[in-house]
Amino acid sequence: MIGRRRKGPRWANTASATGWGESTFAEIAWDKSRGAAARWGAFGIVVGVLAGW
Repeated sequence: MIGRRRKGPRWANTASATGWGESTFAEIAWDKSRGAAARWGAFGIVVGVLAGW
């Protein structure tokens, strides 16, 4: 006996499910720069605390 085939995709595309598929290069670059700014900020706080001792 042959079963019926499913119509449509067998799995969801994870990129489109999370919305990452619609991101532009500018949004990705902005996200990376925001992470870099947070790292530099944390580094600055550590240096400031050590310099204050």
